[in-house]
Amino acid sequence: MSPVVYRGTRDDNGTARVTKQIDELAPVPLDMRNDIRNHSPTGPEWGYGGSGPAQLALALLVDVLGEHDGERLYQLYKRQVVAGFSHEGFAITAEAIEEWARGIEQGEHGTAE
Repeated sequence: MSPVVYRGTRDDNGTARVTKQIDELAPVPLDMRNDIRNHSPTGPEWGYGGSGPAQLALALLVDVLGEHDGERLYQLYKRQVVAGFSHEGFAITAEAIEEWARGIEQGEHGTAE
């Protein structure tokens, strides 16, 4: 499987941007999946536990785990991971997201309920 890296950055105005990069290909904007849940029509955020971080958590998990597991786990992922990202930016791999999800399924990080 090709390495996938998700990066959150801010432009000069402080607007949050999230990209997905596969191998050495150019990064592309990550689909925020507002079609599934529209927590934040103004875009993603991170570093706290609000609606923008919920949208980002949903987008990341759906992209990595698929719709069913992504929807089931995103609020917990928001609280445990996305809220802890530095305000300035972040980088996380699909592999790290999968590892977190495996830990949840094995009861290592709490439960999805």
